[in-house]
Amino acid sequence: MATMKYIKLIIILVFVSFLLYLGFKDVSLGNMIGALKNASIPAIIFFIIGTWSQFFIRAYRWGILLRPYKKKIPIMTLYNFTVIGYMLNMFPGRVGELAKAFMLAKQENIDKGIGLGSVFLERLIDFLTIVIFFLISLRLIPDINSNFLNSLKANSFIFLIIVFFIFLILFLLNNKNFFLFAEKTILFFSKLIPQKFRADVSRFLIDFAKGIRLKIGFMDAIKLIISSILVWVYLIPFYWIMLKGFGIIITVSETTTHLSILVASAAIPTPGMAGTFDITSIKSLIEILGKSVEVKAAAYTIVLHVIVLLTQMIAGAIAFKMQKLDLSILDKLRKEK
Repeated sequence: MATMKYIKLIIILVFVSFLLYLGFKDVSLGNMIGALKNASIPAIIFFIIGTWSQFFIRAYRWGILLRPYKKKIPIMTLYNFTVIGYMLNMFPGRVGELAKAFMLAKQENIDKGIGLGSVFLERLIDFLTIVIFFLISLRLIPDINSNFLNSLKANSFIFLIIVFFIFLILFLLNNKNFFLFAEKTILFFSKLIPQKFRADVSRFLIDFAKGIRLKIGFMDAIKLIISSILVWVYLIPFYWIMLKGFGIIITVSETTTHLSILVASAAIPTPGMAGTFDITSIKSLIEILGKSVEVKAAAYTIVLHVIVLLTQMIAGAIAFKMQKLDLSILDKLRKEK
């Protein structure tokens, strides 16, 4: 078992090293250091404030999703477990989403399946929203040098229809009769599970199905839509100013496209987003703005990655302490995963 862990670690290190090589191989170290020296300190400070404060919007939205099951969860509790989730995602194993769902569920006396379902729904809404932002931003960029991005732009209306169709299905899941059908389906297929585990597994899956239902009132639905849009609208100006701080001349639409691609790269499970985040950041800016921005893009990416990591780690560590948690919970979560 230990041998397999070492093999897995070596594979990850080789993969990350290869991505970092591809991202920085054409960048002169001297030129990049020059770009780092010329970076705007106020822009960097402004970005730090933005990347930290956005967690409160995420926490508020998570509370809306959980409101049918627990009406009053303090915003600071939701914030703490939100940043703890991001912090733990920086480590190998990527247990952050699982951790924040299970830890909050335990503290607030909510079924684990509901906690996990709410996190899954949160990520699904994020994914669909950022796809919409990405496709709309492509339509707003008049000239793109990238063949790949141009092909996506040409088919963006088709992709938008698909995304809106997924949202429609998500809405239909809120229908009581449809949920009863889903519940019966789970119970039917649970017969394939050994008797010893059947009751626990089927109960967990039903609780999870409850968690991904938008079982909220009209006003909460409006708040959910607004907060889901605001999560990304709020971040765009901070990224735009950060890019400007490195001398990268970019429009708001181009910034949105860049941010959307970065968010997609974060889904690839490397520790601390190492390699995937870096190559995606540099190459996306080159695809959007051309090869001339490569050196500035590399300098911007290094600082951006450090800020994102440190913000999540520091905020998460403080929240971990505030919630009086200990590191032994990580071993339990890895086993449950």
